[in-house]
Amino acid sequence: MQITTMMISMEDGHVASAIAGLASLLPGSFKDWAIFLTILGIALPCLWVVYSLTLHPLAKIPGPKWAAISQVFYCRMSMSGKIHLQLEELHRQYGDVVRIAPNELSFATASAWKDIYNTTGSGTFIKSTFYKVANFEASDIIGESDINEHARMRRLWAFGFSAKALIAHEELEQRYVDLLINQIQKFGSSPQGMNVVDWFNYLTFDIIGELVFGESFGATEKGTSAFWISVILGNMQAGAIIDVLRRFGMVLGFKKVFELLPFEKIKDMNRHTQVTREMAARRLARPKDDARTDFLSAMLENAGQGVISTEEVAAQGQNLVIAGSETTATTLSAATYFILKHPEVYAKMRDEIRSRFKDYSEITSSSVGQLPYFHAVLNETMRLYPPVPFGPPRISPGAYVDGHYIPKKTEVSVHAWTTNRDARYFSDPTRFDPERWLDPNMDDKSAFFPFLLGPRVCLGRNLAFIELRLVLAKVHFMFDCELVNDDVDLERESLNYILWQKPDINVRFVPRQT
Repeated sequence: MQITTMMISMEDGHVASAIAGLASLLPGSFKDWAIFLTILGIALPCLWVVYSLTLHPLAKIPGPKWAAISQVFYCRMSMSGKIHLQLEELHRQYGDVVRIAPNELSFATASAWKDIYNTTGSGTFIKSTFYKVANFEASDIIGESDINEHARMRRLWAFGFSAKALIAHEELEQRYVDLLINQIQKFGSSPQGMNVVDWFNYLTFDIIGELVFGESFGATEKGTSAFWISVILGNMQAGAIIDVLRRFGMVLGFKKVFELLPFEKIKDMNRHTQVTREMAARRLARPKDDARTDFLSAMLENAGQGVISTEEVAAQGQNLVIAGSETTATTLSAATYFILKHPEVYAKMRDEIRSRFKDYSEITSSSVGQLPYFHAVLNETMRLYPPVPFGPPRISPGAYVDGHYIPKKTEVSVHAWTTNRDARYFSDPTRFDPERWLDPNMDDKSAFFPFLLGPRVCLGRNLAFIELRLVLAKVHFMFDCELVNDDVDLERESLNYILWQKPDINVRFVPRQT
């Protein structure tokens, strides 16, 4: 009766009277308050556990009970660096769809790829807050969740990634690959060899740095990492940490606090943001009649010089450089590792390259594109060691995925590492076997999407293939290679914090005998 009177009072506008009525229901003394809060502190978590396990819309989805009631379960996996292996084990234990957090599901089927990522219009699974971690005021093409804004950004950047533009850029890529070949000639035959994980990063960052910002980092020429590169590669775990923070609702407030923290790595990341802004400003200040072409040249030509701000170029550029370098370098490193671990594969790929080309100058992206076994090696590399081992998280609009109705606002993703190693799609799935890609009737390729699919398919996939073709073809045309640390196990020693933290892969390069 008292509660009913209180509600009527509020509707009549007697707010003060209603508040007084509410207060009369609450404990008065300090002791009463302590008891009340203690009971509340016990009751609320218990109610949450019961709700999460029995009444929550995802309660019927299998998975660990700890994952259903707390973000801590997922965060522990993420911070371990072994989340790719742990999610694979969860799918083995619970099936094709697993509840990995209170409001999050992981899928591991071919149909889930299409249901989640190949959607448009009102049925689009938009990007989650996973991407809201940049230090810039402007959004970027990778993190933008708004469909229309993303389409605008994609149209602008697409000019730089068009077939015509990529052909024009190949001379630049050839020049950097030739520089790497020169460095291998200097240092590659030493007993300790060269750590290709480092050198491939130097190369890919230099190329994409010049294509995006109009300037190289100089790492390949100097044979050492630049500050910009070192901050990214030296802070792999930061991505996982920020993901943990956003899961507890701390991302937006965290950014400002983040800038004030005294830790050295925090200072480096803040300085990294400022250096990126300076690179963007230098690029925008370049005269219009500058003959050099890069991604921004095409974009500015189609958007108008005054349309794009320094902040947007910095935000877009930083993410494009990271996405367009580390992932390609990872595939180069992994391909080198796998072929040298499998001598019969290495011999076959090397013979295909050397029988096709009589002279180094004949090697172009187009000509290497005609080598079937070479590309089978690339596909098999990306299957066993995907550059990004998970499908980017998306938010369900309220739709079916793999036959399951997924309520609105549920976070979903496909675990590429698991689907790529599923015997339903690939026979003997853990074996490195490029031959599977040469027979269209061998294996079910419908679960393999290393560059995603649908409206968000990777804009730089053709650029990545150009670099992969030029580097591997030229290196193995010029040198015979051997793994120095042949006890390295890339698949088990790698740590994953969104991107891969890889062990050293030391290779000795011996000039081929003609």
